[in-house]
Amino acid sequence: MIEINQRAELEKLFLSIDSCISEFSFSNTFIFQHGYKQSIDRMGDNIIIASTDNDNNTYALLTNNLTHFSLDEIETILKKYTFIYPVDEKWLTHLGDDPRFGTEALEEDFDYLYLSEKLTTMPGRKLSKRRNLAKQYHNLYTLERKPIQKETQIDALIVLDNWANNRLDGGREGYSDYDQAKVGILNQDALGLEGYIFYSNGEPSGFCLGSTISNKTFNLLFQKGDVRYKGIYQAMNMSFAETIVGTHQYINFQQDLGDPGLRQSKSAYYPDIVLKKYSIFLK
Repeated sequence: MIEINQRAELEKLFLSIDSCISEFSFSNTFIFQHGYKQSIDRMGDNIIIASTDNDNNTYALLTNNLTHFSLDEIETILKKYTFIYPVDEKWLTHLGDDPRFGTEALEEDFDYLYLSEKLTTMPGRKLSKRRNLAKQYHNLYTLERKPIQKETQIDALIVLDNWANNRLDGGREGYSDYDQAKVGILNQDALGLEGYIFYSNGEPSGFCLGSTISNKTFNLLFQKGDVRYKGIYQAMNMSFAETIVGTHQYINFQQDLGDPGLRQSKSAYYPDIVLKKYSIFLK
């Protein structure tokens, strides 16, 4: 199990990787660890996060750039784990033509990255529908934005409950990150998360919560909106991007997990980068 008191050590390692991949984040790892049965494995001077996928295969999530390891060290890791994941595409050249290794990338794992500056205005014909929905929202409501702090956590929890109760697939049945989002809200300070709560005519109606994963990318862990307020997501995206544009070039909206609805909604904003994530395995 990964504990909050390991944040300083792991966060330093993840930031030194300098990748925009969403998994290279302490807060992401801590919040979602139970679904992947994650734990710390120390192999020599290296820290590996031992993980398990849906097929019960164990895999290694590295806390160092792949190029930090020799090819023989990578082989040693893969003799213990079924595969290494995620691996940034730019690191694959490190493997050369070594016949010991195979690679695979699944579309459902790819991260969606958007220029924060673009999201502040959503320019052009492709984004006109998103922009018009935000305009419709502002015609109906007054949007107010406040940082998520101890004083506003309760409002974020209200939004989370309203989001869950109004989901089109019947609320909290099936896959939902409701519990993980609640952990993030309640442990915001300890996990180093930053975010905002959004109010529509004074009523809590949306929130964004995440953390920095590289010197140019903000990892948006959770974005929840009350769909009873038409256009809330579009208005919230534009407003949140305004808070990011000065410090981060990109916002990572993470993967779609193969969910058609998520894929459609993320694609509708026309990502500037679709970040491929690879697995490495022994042939």
